[in-house]
Amino acid sequence: MEERIAALEIGAQYDANQKEVQRVQMECLQLLREVKQSLVTGGDGSSAAVGAAAAASTQQVEALQAQINELQKQAAKKDYRIEHLVNVVETLLTERKATVTTATTSS
Repeated sequence: MEERIAALEIGAQYDANQKEVQRVQMECLQLLREVKQSLVTGGDGSSAAVGAAAAASTQQVEALQAQINELQKQAAKKDYRIEHLVNVVETLLTERKATVTTATTSS
């Protein structure tokens, strides 16, 4: 009997907690709707601020894309130079090994 009473009390607490959670969720939802509306209207009822912010953002994206393209070109040039230097070093090592092998077999 006591277990049943305890279960009912826990159920009542759960229901009360659930209602409180729903109330807080509704408050958060309302706050998010107000923030969204504020962002859409620019905070002062004008969408000009939003348009200006979007234009500035677009310009920043374009500038960053141009910078990325330039850095990619520089990286490609450096990769080519490194590859060329590695090939030269490998060629020199091969020639040196051939020279050492020839000198060793000649002796």
